[in-house]
Amino acid sequence: MAAAAVCGLSVGCGSSAPIKSVSNPGTLVVSATSLSFGSVEVGQNSSATVSLSNPGQNPIEISKIQISGDSFSLTATAPITINGGYAYSLEVQFAPTAAGGASGSITLTTNGTPATVSITLSGKGIEEPIGPALTLQSTSLAFGEVLLDTPATQTVEATSSGTSPLTISAVTKTGKAFAVTGATFPVTLNPGQSVALDVTFDPTAVGAATGSVSLTSNATPAQATIALKGTGEAHTYQIDLSWEAPSGSKDPVAGYNIYREAEGDTFYILLNGAPVATTSYTDQGVAGATTYKYYVESVDSQGNTSAPSNTFTIAVPD
Repeated sequence: MAAAAVCGLSVGCGSSAPIKSVSNPGTLVVSATSLSFGSVEVGQNSSATVSLSNPGQNPIEISKIQISGDSFSLTATAPITINGGYAYSLEVQFAPTAAGGASGSITLTTNGTPATVSITLSGKGIEEPIGPALTLQSTSLAFGEVLLDTPATQTVEATSSGTSPLTISAVTKTGKAFAVTGATFPVTLNPGQSVALDVTFDPTAVGAATGSVSLTSNATPAQATIALKGTGEAHTYQIDLSWEAPSGSKDPVAGYNIYREAEGDTFYILLNGAPVATTSYTDQGVAGATTYKYYVESVDSQGNTSAPSNTFTIAVPD
């Protein structure tokens, strides 16, 4: 005996961007993988901040922080927990005790992805700063994964760190997915003054993107560069289906089969491998800017199927 027909098919379209597991620890995104303090007078202290952000849903824990280099220090101590959607500002100090170049690194150990993150440190101790000098808050910006047409912005400061005024005559950038705003050039900064640059990553294509921001000034060297990188990620969609179980049937329903036809196709495909026991189904295999049609059949314990339900058409947005 054939199973009873299914009626009242309804569909809801939801956008999840992107659809990811919520059972794993988060992903740590570091705004800078290197910090250059430039020239700092011996006995003085210069500080810079690295943003540690968690763009996921679940918390991530930094269980261990290691720093090398005698002239570098941190005020933060582990463990540090960063909840999903939040960021932590890690402040680093450079206080040279002798003239000459200094280098070091910070290593962060996490319970998420990646398991370890390294940030290189560099600076130069000078006995007496002479003339104009330029110090960048960061020499690299990492934007991580950014959804298409969803701009993300980070700010980096350029500081006049010498003994005479610094003139930044021009700022240029490479990488069509990146833009620089926030200041007008040329600009002259007295010692100790800073100017903020807002760097925006607005991907229009899926995949990795790189670029740079270069500042030309009267300091030595005359050009300072900030490396840029990010990854464009596509929106993903799902369609939520629900229907009413047949009533008054003498043949009990054992499950349901769900069929879908995509725009441009001339046939329906079966979405489920085995009959679905509930009266709902989520189709995660859909693309944007596409129209889909669905219908459902009920199945009895012998594998007999009912006549198709009514069809429903829905268009997924771009």
